[in-house]
Amino acid sequence: MIVILKIRNMRFKIQTTVLLFVLLGTVSACNTFKDEIAPDSYMEVPKQLDGKWQLKTVVRNGTDISEVMDFSQFRLIMNKDNTYNIENYLPFFSKEKWYMEN
Repeated sequence: MIVILKIRNMRFKIQTTVLLFVLLGTVSACNTFKDEIAPDSYMEVPKQLDGKWQLKTVVRNGTDISEVMDFSQFRLIMNKDNTYNIENYLPFFSKEKWYMEN
């Protein structure tokens, strides 16, 4: 009986020690992010995308087809009132996905 109690006591001490180390590791891993610029002093400049856009590269199903078809006459006209017009539609369907490179 005494041996069983000592084993249970030792198991409890080991479990408590492991739990404390896990807790200590979790707490010490937390670090607060300090931004060098105060959030109120930074303001992002609005992007103006209005204007007449043309295609530079066209990829269909992972293949660059810019040289195969003539896209030189296609234009996307984006207006300041958030409307757009398309000149010389493309000869195939496209997903409505686009991205902007800097």
